[in-house]
Amino acid sequence: DPGGHHGLLEALLDAFRDQAASDLATIESALHAGDPASVACRAHSLKGAAADIGATGVKEVCADLEANAACMETATLAARIAELHTELDQAQSAIEAATTG
Repeated sequence: DPGGHHGLLEALLDAFRDQAASDLATIESALHAGDPASVACRAHSLKGAAADIGATGVKEVCADLEANAACMETATLAARIAELHTELDQAQSAIEAATTG
């Protein structure tokens, strides 16, 4: 691996996985606490991390949560967070394929 790029990529992807798990847990807690401002704040954080690694689906759902969490009904917010779970699962699968392939 000339220049250590593979190790750098793995470190970046590991950092994303860790941040995504933390941000998702905070987003879910904020949902249950009725705190859309915290949902939007953590969605903003996760959106940036997703953009860094090219996780477009995660980035798009986070952008919607960031912009609209305050005006979403609880059921709609919960549905978007469920979509975020799906997008994160897909991103995790892509990360695993990239790092083990």
